[in-house]
Amino acid sequence: MPTIYHPKESSAEPDSQGVQSSIESLTFSDFVRMEQIDKEVGFQSIVPASVCFEQYQKFPKYICTIRVGGEIAGYACVLALKRDIYYKLREAEITELEITADDLDFESSPVHLLIQCVALSPKYRSLENIRKLFSKFRNHMRALVQEGMQIEEAMAECTSVKGLAMATRLLGMRPYKQCANGMIHVVGGEELSEVILA
Repeated sequence: MPTIYHPKESSAEPDSQGVQSSIESLTFSDFVRMEQIDKEVGFQSIVPASVCFEQYQKFPKYICTIRVGGEIAGYACVLALKRDIYYKLREAEITELEITADDLDFESSPVHLLIQCVALSPKYRSLENIRKLFSKFRNHMRALVQEGMQIEEAMAECTSVKGLAMATRLLGMRPYKQCANGMIHVVGGEELSEVILA
């Protein structure tokens, strides 16, 4: 039976760059809000809130959010997948909608990562909030790497110009394969870790 990580605030001390791993206390209503953001953005494939909440209960560090006035304005999430599931997804044999909490594997090392989503509500779209979300996501990833997460490979399914820009410029990813909703991009784990820690 997989280990279940119970959500709680992290007591980890910040590292030398002021980055610390954290677990956000999120409710099911928060995931309903994130699903709403997906619809506002216009994503073609939207993972149901119930599935995302189940993934969060299994490994709550996979997601980070930004808030404006107490409301979630944007979020980013990254999943570590079982090796066989990762490669099926990379080769477009399955879709993200078919991934369940049972397909996650944050225990093995190295991990195979899916950058599942980086989304900001149009209601709160501004240069400041875009920078805030990307900065929080990068710091979140940096903390995981500094805590010892070793990455074999990472992928993202880019379905928009903004998603493509994030994958290539922020994460150093390269085009790999066309899929139903866009272009799958990949990057080697060592290269990704160097980009994140830079």
